[in-house]
Amino acid sequence: MIDNSHAFMSLKPDDMFECFRTLMCPLNRTEDFYKLDEEFAPELKEKTWELIKNVFGVEGPDNTLENWVKYRAVTCDFPEDKFKKLFNEYFQLAGEHWLEACIDNFSEKCKHSEEAAIKYQTVIISIGRSIFFHQWSHKQHNITFIWCTLALDVDGGAFPL
Repeated sequence: MIDNSHAFMSLKPDDMFECFRTLMCPLNRTEDFYKLDEEFAPELKEKTWELIKNVFGVEGPDNTLENWVKYRAVTCDFPEDKFKKLFNEYFQLAGEHWLEACIDNFSEKCKHSEEAAIKYQTVIISIGRSIFFHQWSHKQHNITFIWCTLALDVDGGAFPL
């Protein structure tokens, strides 16, 4: 199996945005993001919500399902170009945090950041499998999301074609 822990880096920013927007808005997978964030180290949960507040203007210092629902309600109402701009700003700041955390590759902060990235990718692939095997339709958002999942699952395990 190929180590695909950095597969997001191979996606173009527009593709990454489409994957996330599809998950959050038409597919309404807020509970998945809430559960994912629950698995993060405390400092990453705090950083996630600090960035969400600063970038998207969504108050919610704690990782709760209610705050993720609020986040979805606010961001999915944004015009696409505004959501994309803020999404890119969020990931730029998150990337800067990751770089800072990984100045020492063996630090706990770096380990937690890498674990979070792998968990995030795993959740997206898992949702993609669920859509493919249980909810297949020809709606554009499902097709878009399945493409995103294929792009992330570089070892080919998600969809045996």
